Amino acid sequence: MLCIAVVGYGGAAASGRIAQLVGARWALAVAGVLYIVGPIVWIFQAQSLPGTIIGLGLTSIGSAFAFSATPNLIVEVVPSEQTGAATGMNRVVLNVGVAAGLSVGSIILATWTAAGTHLPTETALTAGCLFIVGCAVATLLLTAFIGNARRTGTGPSPASGVDAESAMA
Repeated sequence: MLCIAVVGYGGAAASGRIAQLVGARWALAVAGVLYIVGPIVWIFQAQSLPGTIIGLGLTSIGSAFAFSATPNLIVEVVPSEQTGAATGMNRVVLNVGVAAGLSVGSIILATWTAAGTHLPTETALTAGCLFIVGCAVATLLLTAFIGNARRTGTGPSPASGVDAESAMA
C-alpha cells in the first residue's frame, strides 16, 4: 500500500502540471478516466497480482488527480470573493461523499459473502468496482457541465481607494 501511495503522490504532481497547462477541468477528467480504467483492469485481472497492483495503482493515481484538481478547479471557476466558501463546501461535500461511498460499498460487500464466512465473494468485489465506475462516469458527466472561468477581477481590491504608499505603512 505504501508503494501505491507514493505512486498516488506522483499523480498529484502530474495533475497540478496538467492543470497549469490546460486547466483543472482536464485534470479532473483524467481522474475520472483513471477511476474507470483502474477498477475495470482489476475486474478482469483480479486473479493476477500484477493486474491487481495495476488496477489499484491506477485508482490511487485517479484519487490523487481528483484531490488535487478539485481545489484548483474551484479557484479557476469561482469568483475570488467566494473562493473560501466554495473550498469549505468542497470539504463538506467530500466528507459526505466519502461517508456515503463507504456505506454503499459496505452494503455491496456485505450482500454477497462466501457461505459460512464474512468474506466478500468475487461477485461482491466486481459489484463494488462497478459502483466506482458508475460514480466515475457521473463525475465525468458533471465535469463536462462545469462553467467557464468567472474570475474577472472586477471585485474590490484589498487596497482600493488607498494609494500604494499608505498601504505599505
